[in-house]
Amino acid sequence: MPGCRLVAVYDVDNMAAEKLARSTGVQIYRSYDDLLADPGVDVVNLCTPGSLHAVLGIKAASHGKHVLVEKPMAVTLEDADALIEACDRAGVVLVTAHQNRFKGPVRALKTALEQEKMGRISHGSVVLRWNRNMDYYLQKPWRADASQGGGVLLNQAIHNIDLLQWMLGPVNTVYGLASSATPSLKAEESAVAVLKFASGVLGIIEACSSVYPVNLEETLSIFGDNGTVILSGTSIGQVKKWQFAVNISKPPDHVVNPTDPGGYRPLLEDMVQCIKTGRKPLVDGWEGRKCLEIIQAIKRSNRTGLPVNLPLFKDSKVNN
Repeated sequence: MPGCRLVAVYDVDNMAAEKLARSTGVQIYRSYDDLLADPGVDVVNLCTPGSLHAVLGIKAASHGKHVLVEKPMAVTLEDADALIEACDRAGVVLVTAHQNRFKGPVRALKTALEQEKMGRISHGSVVLRWNRNMDYYLQKPWRADASQGGGVLLNQAIHNIDLLQWMLGPVNTVYGLASSATPSLKAEESAVAVLKFASGVLGIIEACSSVYPVNLEETLSIFGDNGTVILSGTSIGQVKKWQFAVNISKPPDHVVNPTDPGGYRPLLEDMVQCIKTGRKPLVDGWEGRKCLEIIQAIKRSNRTGLPVNLPLFKDSKVNN
């Protein structure tokens, strides 16, 4: 991709690192410290369990490296805040990998909302009905442990929750439930939640990673008094419904049949431009923190049986 290239890899699993190095021709480092000491490395992409993201990202920032962190950016809000503060202090760019924001239909829906083409919004919903069988958890045991970033909320539905709050704005109140039908898992397989946004709009979240036998759907729906949009598919991006009362009878061709499917490439392009120009990333640390806070509120509500008001930290800048 113009503007960036893969130059090195480090993994605690030496065989995995060697496999990637053989397929890409990049250098292997045997320690994270050695990788960070390489002046030819400008950006570190953290693909570890979520519980390690903050400590590894903070260390990268202290070496002057920009940070691209996979989801979740952290498992706790305290760790997320520490990572954001470290990157701000070091003057490096922090990007959280919520690549679905860059898909053509998703961007078009965001534009329609910003231009108020849907009228008064009543509610929105996200549905994730996927299959993650036992082999999935056995391959990487951390996926079965919520404390390490596992579970359907932190590891799958976080992308959907990110899109819902990106479309509808700050959340005031969360009521959630979560459960697992597999006793050996230390993380939830199913979760549902009702949200009330600061605007008064309502939101619904349904997420399940034990749907039989394969991935069924990933859907984002927004309903207004002048428009309805439903984006769906087994992986979100297909236009299922695109109807407006004013001037729009169908989505533009570039939305229905996008030449650029979106995802990681435009996410990386955005990061490269931010590094070169100093502008703010579309999905910076504060943006990545928002969906994490909603997930923490769902989990707190599940534990207490009570609605949870946001922000969870009164001095947080998350809603500013």
